[in-house]
Amino acid sequence: MRDLTGDGWFARSRHWPWWGQALAVLVSLVLFGAALNLVDRDHDPSRNVVASASLPSTTVAVRDTSPIAGASTVVSTTTEKPTVAPTTTSPTATTAAPPSSVPPPTAAPPLVAEIGLLVVAVPNTAAVYKRAAFGPDWIDADGDCHNTRAEVLIAESSATVTFNANGCTVATGKWVDPWGGYASTLASDFQIDHLVPLADAWRSGAWAWTDQQRQSFAQNLDEPDELNAMQGSLNASKSDRTPDQWKPPLITSWCRYATSWTRIKTTWGLTVTKAERDALATMLLAC
Repeated sequence: MRDLTGDGWFARSRHWPWWGQALAVLVSLVLFGAALNLVDRDHDPSRNVVASASLPSTTVAVRDTSPIAGASTVVSTTTEKPTVAPTTTSPTATTAAPPSSVPPPTAAPPLVAEIGLLVVAVPNTAAVYKRAAFGPDWIDADGDCHNTRAEVLIAESSATVTFNANGCTVATGKWVDPWGGYASTLASDFQIDHLVPLADAWRSGAWAWTDQQRQSFAQNLDEPDELNAMQGSLNASKSDRTPDQWKPPLITSWCRYATSWTRIKTTWGLTVTKAERDALATMLLAC
């Protein structure tokens, strides 16, 4: 650009008419103002801030400390508006097992396991049954003057028993017939029932036992429910009948009756008839 104060267009303008000189001055002022505005934009920090704010990102220089002692590196880093990752919700962990189409097994009543151990056989009727083959009616096995009948009455009474004048036989207490529900405080109202009748035991295998084995069976106080205090008239109606021929009138006792019958026969190795086993299975439904 030529010097404005030399022999340029400004010096020559002195010979122009007044309006030409005025126009030249005006043009010079406009050009000078434009130059000042450019310089002002380059050095005004507020304009830079506004410009930076409108940009999506800004490149700045940061100092990265080198692992080598005394050394440093200037790294150019681009800072952008942070991007928020979409929030995801993790499913709640549970310990429940997946559903299964197979229902869980249920515990079978005790009789189910034992009834399979029963041996079905035709009862032996060739050998004639005699009550005497099982020994005396009741014995005093431990010598305390209480025979088997008295021991059962003492064990099953829910109240303190009293004795007759001899101090050995039971007079009163409180009993409930387990098979019929009859209740009384008089010992004379009850008989001692063999759950598995001696005659049926004879026909189902006891005929082959020794006399001592038969007596042990008839007087057994160790096996639950083999001997029970039972209302006299109900015991007479039961007699030597098997479950297919007689069932306790108290249906709620069927489960206990059938379970005890099955346990006694399997313990002593006595057989059953098919009808007898089927009747036991029917009473099992009450369990």
